[in-house]
Amino acid sequence: MTEIRILPESPPVIAIDGPSGSGKGTVAQILARELGWHFLDSGAIYRILAYAAQQRGIPLDAAAELADLARNLPVVFSPIDAKIKLEEIDIKDEIRTEAAGNAASKVAAIPEVRVAGFAGASARLSRRAGPGRRRP
Repeated sequence: MTEIRILPESPPVIAIDGPSGSGKGTVAQILARELGWHFLDSGAIYRILAYAAQQRGIPLDAAAELADLARNLPVVFSPIDAKIKLEEIDIKDEIRTEAAGNAASKVAAIPEVRVAGFAGASARLSRRAGPGRRRP
């Protein structure tokens, strides 16, 4: 049997798995809003990373360069106006294309990228809000 432990300093995490287009993101956003938690769209993170890499000429199989980019990605998710900004430019539409999804699949398969991307995102989120804290 798997042991599940919740450490007091750890933000709560819920993972929702399923096929593309099944409504995972919608359910996760509603759940996060109702619980007062942050919503981390992992698919968007990989899409943004792939987009940023392509804009910088970084090959989508360059693990070390992609991991470094993931740790330092200047991205802002704006829930107020539903924008995703990379270096102050809204890229929400650009990252939701089929090509962006295919590129995201390539970078998401790289273990170093997964560790770097989620470590950076988790650190930023855990500094801003803890369990049960509602956003203003």
